Amino acid sequence: MDLARIDTEVARLEHRRTALPELAQIKELMTKRAALMERYTAAETQVTDLTADQEKAEQDLEPVRARRARDQQQLDDGSVTDAKALRGLQSEIASLDKRISDLEDAELEVMQALEEARETYESVKSERIEVENTIRGLMKERDAAFTEIDTDLEQQRRARTTLIEGLPADLRSLYARIAERNVSGAAEIAEGRCTGCRLDLDPAEITSIEQAAPDAVIRCDECGRILVR
Repeated sequence: MDLARIDTEVARLEHRRTALPELAQIKELMTKRAALMERYTAAETQVTDLTADQEKAEQDLEPVRARRARDQQQLDDGSVTDAKALRGLQSEIASLDKRISDLEDAELEVMQALEEARETYESVKSERIEVENTIRGLMKERDAAFTEIDTDLEQQRRARTTLIEGLPADLRSLYARIAERNVSGAAEIAEGRCTGCRLDLDPAEITSIEQAAPDAVIRCDECGRILVR
């Protein structure tokens, strides 16, 4: 019966190892992290693109502003005296002012979009870091639980090996065949019931068990386990 208890405990530990709550939590968070990484990459790309757009907008403005400044200088210093040329200069300044205004409006839109993109990027980055920190914490808890379970499993398996080696070869073989189907190959009789399948034994079966020789190997008719009296 000690062997059956060990096999039951080994099965319990193995199940516990695969059913740790941390495993499900890590799996769920890893899925969330994957989605966050996609959002993070998209946000990072958008910030990069908009930064380039802002730089280009500023570069587009520089020559127009420089031309506007030169025209204004000519207008202010009186170097243009011809009436027709003066009107042309004033018209060009007005055109440049309109161009500068349009470019500044476009740059402002880019700057606003860039600010929003940076906020999104920082928000997603913060959420990703938080999830990753949580995952790392859960992994530490999982590994600690694995270590504890594996230590217990090793102890149980060593004890099982010792018990198995002390059994007759035929009984050892029978037990192994039964255990392949039922986790443990033996079960106690308690209150007229097989504790393996938890079914009541037939009265005639109980009588037969009571009359059997002490060294007789008796099995449950329902689950096939070796019954320990």
